[in-house]
Amino acid sequence: MDDLQDPRPARPAERDDLLATINYIFRTSQGRPASIAADYPHVYAPTNLENVTVVTAGDKIVSSAGVWPCDIRVGQASLRVGGVNAVGTLPACRTKGLGTKVMAAAHQQMRNLGCHVGLLSTGIYNWYRGMGWERAGVQRTYRLDRSTIALLPTLPANCAAEPLAADDTADILAIHHADELGALRTPELFDQLVQAKKIAAGMVARQDGRVAAYLLIKERMVVEWGGAADLVAGLVRAWFARLDDPGARTSDRDADLVTDIALQTFGAATPLQDLLDARHIPCALDYAGMLLVVDPAGVLEAFGRTDIAITQSGETFRLQCGAQTGTFTRCELAKLFFGPERLAPFAQHLLPLPFWQWPLERV
Repeated sequence: MDDLQDPRPARPAERDDLLATINYIFRTSQGRPASIAADYPHVYAPTNLENVTVVTAGDKIVSSAGVWPCDIRVGQASLRVGGVNAVGTLPACRTKGLGTKVMAAAHQQMRNLGCHVGLLSTGIYNWYRGMGWERAGVQRTYRLDRSTIALLPTLPANCAAEPLAADDTADILAIHHADELGALRTPELFDQLVQAKKIAAGMVARQDGRVAAYLLIKERMVVEWGGAADLVAGLVRAWFARLDDPGARTSDRDADLVTDIALQTFGAATPLQDLLDARHIPCALDYAGMLLVVDPAGVLEAFGRTDIAITQSGETFRLQCGAQTGTFTRCELAKLFFGPERLAPFAQHLLPLPFWQWPLERV
């Protein structure tokens, strides 16, 4: 195609064509339903289309990259995360550098939006590394079975484990915001994302008539939790007890037997992780995702690390903390700031920084 246009924001009138292109690339060409609008309603809402970059050929959208800004709290730090979604190009227009162009425009849009970091999920790590992204941050997954679940506390007598109800949203958001960990949510956004992420189950610990802790559950994994550590752990134990069937015939190969469940947490220390680690519950470690440090100085300022000075020369960054200095690429900054690897002994008393975005807001 010779009539390729420069990258620009998507227009409201192009939404249907945009979704058709993205669905073809990521869904229907692979024999999957055209579900992008339902999976990511917040990214492709008319109000967010200005944050979706497209390239057109004539009147056809042939390449795109979506950005969705999300404000999160990590303790006292406030960050804006630019979630990057569905970077793709129609097969007939590939090998023309369009992916690089729409990503460069997405980077600029993240800067325009005041994002501190970008976050995406992908299997083509090296392609994104060429644009400054790196696998960083930490995600933990604890697995619990019939033997280890008994190590968790039980809920107190005045606390009942109940299924999540539609009118629990306000209480859940109050707990979520009080924990100071994760996105700032409105009730409307929460309900929309629960449906989009197919969170079909949830549990609450109702104590003296109010919700004191909660779990959001997808299949057999707790993908989000909130509340005091002992109540969350007791709620996990109560949920497992509802799934487990000690009398089930293990010789029945067709039975849907529950042998274990999983609980997702993150790299930073929390009371819940302290509780699990004190009982030596094993966990698997993985990266939080691919991160782009969009605004290095802004990240340090957000976490109060004002004793680290930073200067930039192109895509190289020189950091100084007291007598210590170090020079890093943007990819290296992701691991220096958010771990888990230690690339250098620089400022080990201040770095890495905690980072987490709950799966509910991941795009």
